Amino acid sequence: MSSKVEVNGNSYTEFKQIDISDSLDDFARTARLIITEPANNSSIIKINDKVSIYLDDIKVITGYVEKISDSESDNSHDINIELRSLTADLIDSCCPDDLKFLEGVATYKDLVQKAIDALGLDITITDEVNISFSDEIKSAELGQTCFDFLNEYARKAQVFLNSDGDGNVLIRRPGGNLTTWLVEGNNILESRIELDYSQRFNSYTVYSNSNVTAEGNTDNLNVSGNAVDSIINSTRIFEKRAEKPMTADECANAAIEEANIRRIRGFKYSCKVSGFSGNDELWEIGKLVNIRDDKKGVNGAYVIKDINYTVTSGGDYTSMTMTLPDAYKLTAELPGSDAAAIDQATVYNEG
Repeated sequence: MSSKVEVNGNSYTEFKQIDISDSLDDFARTARLIITEPANNSSIIKINDKVSIYLDDIKVITGYVEKISDSESDNSHDINIELRSLTADLIDSCCPDDLKFLEGVATYKDLVQKAIDALGLDITITDEVNISFSDEIKSAELGQTCFDFLNEYARKAQVFLNSDGDGNVLIRRPGGNLTTWLVEGNNILESRIELDYSQRFNSYTVYSNSNVTAEGNTDNLNVSGNAVDSIINSTRIFEKRAEKPMTADECANAAIEEANIRRIRGFKYSCKVSGFSGNDELWEIGKLVNIRDDKKGVNGAYVIKDINYTVTSGGDYTSMTMTLPDAYKLTAELPGSDAAAIDQATVYNEG
């Protein structure tokens, strides 16, 4: 277990604590350093300084300092330094004119590269998916942020926008198994499970929106699709009208997706382990990890959704939040299907 901080390319050791966070749902990694009162002002980390942090010799974040807060009491004087990955400018900046007049964009990577070039960012792209567009790309709207614009097409392409340790863009889908097991009573120091069925239903029906013909008549009003979550009581029913006209198959797929999203949101398993790696593999988001926690009935492979690395004088720790293994599949599965067999924790489902 080791950690290293570089500020503008130079080693920096005057810190009390490091916290680094990453999530499949976030485009930028974040970090906070707590440093002690420096011996002289020249050693203070300043706004816009470039910081890189390594854990177990792996660079996990690179970004510019955005926030500094100084707190002092009779017993302590701490300075908090906060930064985000270099992708932060894509999150915050509104779309430049080059994104409002799009030509020659064939792949999702092309679209992200156009945004990077338009802002003049010195970052690169790792594309693990290679998605091409079949439909014409619409231009960005006035006042729309680059991230909102790019994320709109990320959802359509069913990919995730994340950042890597160098602060570059990572286009990905979750995948890859870590070889180290997480076992309650062994390497799991703390664990927590949260099950919430309050927003789940037994029957999901999605109705098509209607087309209005030239004669003023409406089509598709009675077209619908259904999905069933068999674990939930039959007395719980959900219906909604789609935002656009759809076929019966499209309505059925939308109903399956609605059921699956609600099933996934109803499960959360969190744990804390010592260190940052297992079998020389860094714990990281998007990876599948096998868990055996018999006390909570969590057994099988789960996806790491959120992660937090902590470096303190009292020890180095990683806290992770997992979700169900089919949570980020390209195609949603019906709840209760073989692919979704690990549905919540059996201890709390079956008594």
